[in-house]
Amino acid sequence: MPSMNLSPQQRESFQQKLSVFAGASRSLECIHAHFFPDRKGQCDLTNSKDEEEIYVFKNTAQQTIKLGPQGVLVLANILDMVGYKTQFEKMKQLKKEHKNKLLEQEQALEEKRKSSSKKVVLRKRRS
Repeated sequence: MPSMNLSPQQRESFQQKLSVFAGASRSLECIHAHFFPDRKGQCDLTNSKDEEEIYVFKNTAQQTIKLGPQGVLVLANILDMVGYKTQFEKMKQLKKEHKNKLLEQEQALEEKRKSSSKKVVLRKRRS
């Protein structure tokens, strides 16, 4: 996870957003983890649009917020996170599956190249 290089104004703004989202509750529940290899995930807290990892948290009113790694760090400093460890393990599994899928695709492509028939074109020499 990235380090927290936030200005005091940003930190205060993020704390305020999370406090409003959490309401009277002192914790949020992590309900999903999503992996975007093409970095298309968006963090609702930091408004970052190029996140590879997104964690979805739910409040007591069943509303959800999507957080990238930096958003999760901010959340961890403000509120308790329920179920995060489970989703973090799921994220590691998703990354591993993606890596294995890429390796399998690469191996299949290499096998296809090796097994493809090679044509040799003989040309007549000029006399």
